[in-house]
Amino acid sequence: MKIDFFDTCNGMDPRAAKHGVYMIELQRGDKKVCLYVGESVWIAARCGVHLYSLYENPNYLGLKKEDIDNDEFTLKFSVLDSVADKKTVLGCGPIVTMISSFASLIGVGGSPLMSIRM
Repeated sequence: MKIDFFDTCNGMDPRAAKHGVYMIELQRGDKKVCLYVGESVWIAARCGVHLYSLYENPNYLGLKKEDIDNDEFTLKFSVLDSVADKKTVLGCGPIVTMISSFASLIGVGGSPLMSIRM
């Protein structure tokens, strides 16, 4: 797997040394898949932690060891211009919120049952 760590035609994107919203994408040819969108005070440092965690456990971003070893894939780190881009990239902001809210409701409802069984 190749790593594109905030590369631009002039070197590393200077916005990566600041705070903001960033995205991690998996690319293969013309196809791109967004794996993660995050926000950090120090984007480059946080993405370094993501990269280390990925190599320790490829499942960290939903990948497999074979994906890490595949030279056709590129893991691209990039800075987004605004938080509004976050929903545009995912393309399903309200749906994700709805699903996570429902999952939280189910999780909270299961807590009393687990405590009773323990």
